[in-house]
Amino acid sequence: MYVAKNVANLRANPDPHSERINQVLFNAKCKVDKEEEEWLFCQVPDGTKGWMRKYYTTEEQYRVGRLWRVRSLYAPAYDSTCHQLVTKFTFNTRIYGDQIENSVVTEWSDGRKLRLKESDLEPEDTEKDFANLGDLAKKFIGIPYLWGGISSFGLDCSGFTQTLFDYFGTSLPRNSGQQKKVGQKVTVSGDRSVLKEKPSLGDLLFFPGHVGIYLQDGLMIHSCSRENGVVITDLLDDSSYSEYLRGELTVVKRVMGA
Repeated sequence: MYVAKNVANLRANPDPHSERINQVLFNAKCKVDKEEEEWLFCQVPDGTKGWMRKYYTTEEQYRVGRLWRVRSLYAPAYDSTCHQLVTKFTFNTRIYGDQIENSVVTEWSDGRKLRLKESDLEPEDTEKDFANLGDLAKKFIGIPYLWGGISSFGLDCSGFTQTLFDYFGTSLPRNSGQQKKVGQKVTVSGDRSVLKEKPSLGDLLFFPGHVGIYLQDGLMIHSCSRENGVVITDLLDDSSYSEYLRGELTVVKRVMGA
């Protein structure tokens, strides 16, 4: 089965009020283990298992044309007249489609043809430079915090790191506890001088139940429930929050290429 909505929730139980444990983007393949009325228990590409509404899925994936990836925070998709907005795909969504002038034409789950601006997309095989991670991450500043979220509509801390690293070709597991087991240890010290000198751009900083991405000069970008979204925190300043984070830092890991 394949996801037929722009973003589909994966829940702990077959109940719309159950905990959201993950999300899956349009076109992602799901391995179905069992079915219960309107729900499917399935495994999504990052290995997470949970319940998804059956009507979020389709048996056949539209695979006409080139494979593209959304590079903008949002890629509005219009009907064939280009006047009616049908949906918005979010960053890192994969879409098959034909390039026609300045548009890419794909198909929606109900069979309608959709047009997206080519400028919101890039070919899947476009080469990425990890040195651009910081600039890309900053585009997400202000995106709301959402438990279980992996899209531009809302992100939790590990959903943010997983999504960005996937864009640059590195697969991370879904939650922060799993991500902490990946990569090379850089430091476990929350000392200010160590934090300023040892981590490099893209290193992951782990705290109890939380993860962020190191930028430079003691700055960390993360999706934080305390701040209700993606923010940059200066770990070296004298605020009580930064002092708390320095004291709670458990490990810094270098995961690029892991």
